[in-house]
Amino acid sequence: MTKTALVTGNAIMRRRSVMCQTVMFHGFMGHGVVVMLHPGMIAVRQLLMLSAMLAKRHGHRCDRRERQPQGSKHHRKESKPAQHACHCRRGSRRRQATTAVSGAMLCAMKNPVPVIVLAQLFGTSLWFSVNSATDDLIRDWGIAAADIGLLTNAVQLGFIIGTLSFAISGLADRYSASRIFAVCATLGALCNAGFVLFATGLASGMPLRFAVGLCLAGVYPLGMKLVVSWVPERAGTALAQLVGMLTLGTALPHGIRLAGANWSWQATIAVSSGLAVLAALLILQLGDGPHLKRRHDAPPLRLGRVFLAFSVKEFRASALGYFGHQWELYAFWTLVPALIVLSGLAAAGTAQLSGLAFAIIGIG
Repeated sequence: MTKTALVTGNAIMRRRSVMCQTVMFHGFMGHGVVVMLHPGMIAVRQLLMLSAMLAKRHGHRCDRRERQPQGSKHHRKESKPAQHACHCRRGSRRRQATTAVSGAMLCAMKNPVPVIVLAQLFGTSLWFSVNSATDDLIRDWGIAAADIGLLTNAVQLGFIIGTLSFAISGLADRYSASRIFAVCATLGALCNAGFVLFATGLASGMPLRFAVGLCLAGVYPLGMKLVVSWVPERAGTALAQLVGMLTLGTALPHGIRLAGANWSWQATIAVSSGLAVLAALLILQLGDGPHLKRRHDAPPLRLGRVFLAFSVKEFRASALGYFGHQWELYAFWTLVPALIVLSGLAAAGTAQLSGLAFAIIGIG
């Protein structure tokens, strides 16, 4: 009888929470409750009722102690086992959160290309963010439609100088590609936001767009390097996806304008800044791939050695052809909204214009 009663009483107490269970076990001793069990003296039912009453009593006390504010009298007198239970419960939550983050990181490491491609989409939305607000800028700033080309050329000039600087200095080989990407995407987001907050005309807007172009030099090319550092065996397919996301990212501001047709042009441009920050976080969390790491016995980097590549006839021909292609491609993308209006497909400043511009640029 004695053994059965004790086992049953313990089973009742184990139904409580972890903290309450700890308090109850020590509460039995702390309150001097002594039960002299002898066959025939106490019925099993009475013992179980006593156990349930004590469990309920100490359970309520445990609940009150949990609700006591930090530094109160009851909180200071909380038993060490109860505190240990609290720490165990908090530790369990931290372990669960850590496990979830680790699982997400492991999934990203197994499939790094979608992460890089998505970050490229978000980061390159800075490129044509201002072009989605062309009609509003012409109206608010009192500028001509051709002046929008100056803002676009400022971005292109910044990108050219930025990529040239990376190539000459070898910064992309000296430092972590993921960190360069994250820093440049964040700075680009800040410069883009600065255009929203401080630009009042071409004189103040062009330097900020030039700075955005400088920052994009650490986003698009570094995205290519990250892809190769993770999946060199699938570089062709992965780079094709990356270039596709560059095209879609260029068109994305028009899509944002379509989704928020009633938004101000400042809000539309600001969304691109938020997406660029998200791109920086994604790449910073992913990190560099295991390939293409610089060997210890590699020769030292020297400024300007990249120009030696132009001594190769085949490379020079393909590079110059690519330069010309990019020039006419971005010129066309800049003119797409104007061409849509001139063709009569949509009126200026309408959601239909943004939708058509997003579709035409997005399909490449």
